[in-house]
Amino acid sequence: MMRKHIMLDRKKEPVKAIRNNTKADNHVVSKDREQLVVLTMDNHLTSVITEIGNELSTKCPGLSLRIFAASDWASDENVLDECKKSIKNARLIFVSMLFMEEHFKPILEDLKSKRDNLDALVCIMSSPEVTRLTKMGRLDMSKPASGVVSFLKRFRNKGKSGEEKKPAGEAQMRIC
Repeated sequence: MMRKHIMLDRKKEPVKAIRNNTKADNHVVSKDREQLVVLTMDNHLTSVITEIGNELSTKCPGLSLRIFAASDWASDENVLDECKKSIKNARLIFVSMLFMEEHFKPILEDLKSKRDNLDALVCIMSSPEVTRLTKMGRLDMSKPASGVVSFLKRFRNKGKSGEEKKPAGEAQMRIC
């Protein structure tokens, strides 16, 4: 099996984790830098991503790390525009906890259009529309399940009528 390795130019400037609404000049993205973009529901990951960015700056010079929170772009059109620009320039995108329509709808088409030109698009703990965009190497969550996965899906929790039961988290979030 042939593996694809990502090589980063070590001569470029170090990575900087940027919380997108803290500085006026943080929207400038160099075309020659490798860009990793993190999209999440709110700013709860900002401090962790900043620490990761600091660690990566010594290991992967030339890597640009950006984090965007849906709670920010939902209330500020400029943040949404910057997010879309970063998606367009990204090489790797990680998406986490985008399950509310008002959070993922504004960027869904951008993610779909960029998906096949990325090294990886990893979508976790998000709505099914977003999670199906996950693509890493041969793993493509938009394709129908086959092999072992399709066999395991036979064991899913079924209700009395034969329909699949809603996940517990979805039932808890539902307003009666």
